[in-house]
Amino acid sequence: MDNELKKFLGEYFDKPEVIDTKILSADITAVIPEVWAEIFKENDSKIERTINLFSKFRNDLELTYEYLAEQLETIDLAYYFEEYHLVFGIRSLSGNQILYYQSKNPKNIELTECFSQLPNDLKDFYTHFNGFNYLVSNSMGLLPIDEQELLDEYDWEVLEEHDVDIDLNKFKSIFTNGAGGYICFNRIKGLEESLIWWADELPTMNIDLWATVDTWITIGFED
Repeated sequence: MDNELKKFLGEYFDKPEVIDTKILSADITAVIPEVWAEIFKENDSKIERTINLFSKFRNDLELTYEYLAEQLETIDLAYYFEEYHLVFGIRSLSGNQILYYQSKNPKNIELTECFSQLPNDLKDFYTHFNGFNYLVSNSMGLLPIDEQELLDEYDWEVLEEHDVDIDLNKFKSIFTNGAGGYICFNRIKGLEESLIWWADELPTMNIDLWATVDTWITIGFED
């Protein structure tokens, strides 16, 4: 299975490594979070341990958790883009393929400026998983913290066609569906003022961020 994953990663990254986690070296355990090292402490139960770790966020990501509990086939530690990632092998809804999802290394994430800007409701998740999204497109899931961007950093077609009374500097994208939809939170007010920003149509205001993220992630499992 390691060779299969390495071959897959090689299609997207230069010289990726899939780490043999039967015995993690001291060098590796020093640079990944303790909760990740615990996953591989007993290699035979690493899937169960991953699901148990994810269960901490079951209240917010109930649909995602329940799907993982049934369909998580593999969990691996991989190295590419000069950092460690957890790679989740998840069976698609049709059952025809394995979809690979990734989480970047959250070690010392709490020391970053980006982390300080996260609402408290999100901080706990990001200390365990620095994002969780579809590896191939880097979408359909929570973005790594360093890839979350304020809406005012881009020019938007929708602004040319509609009068949108929103301060784009206040909203940060935390999720993209890869097709022009972005789930965003208000970096001043937090999750209580969240929205879906569309590249070419009016935004969807006052959404429940966690419920929307949960639903959109599970849509991605449909192949």
